Amino acid sequence: YDKLPGGISFINKDKLSLSVVTNGNKITEEEKKILLLLWNSQNKMDKNENLIDYLNLSSKEYIERVKIYFNLHKEPNIPEDYIFTADNYFKMILIDIKANANIPILLMGETGCGKTYLIRMICQVYNIQLKILNVKL
Repeated sequence: YDKLPGGISFINKDKLSLSVVTNGNKITEEEKKILLLLWNSQNKMDKNENLIDYLNLSSKEYIERVKIYFNLHKEPNIPEDYIFTADNYFKMILIDIKANANIPILLMGETGCGKTYLIRMICQVYNIQLKILNVKL
């Protein structure tokens, strides 16, 4: 992925379409001209020709974005009580990008902050069984 001011861009799993995730919904005129060449047939922009505002999507809209990124043809098996946020979405995509690039990933956080649940969601998307091993010292 390439870094853009205030965001990232990446190629979706279909290897044909591009997603750009920013911390807002506006980009510079120069960036818009370049990206319009790539997005012309992908309908990634809203009617005002602004980027999708990933900070203000609903949980259902994040799931739609997950379907696009992971090239899923059906709804991912994500529990109804799981609430997608911008943070969860960004982490899920970045974990996938790093895993595919064989970059080691370390998740750190307080007990109960959602590390295991996030990995469960990634496993649900990939339809793989997660095995959890608790190690006590």
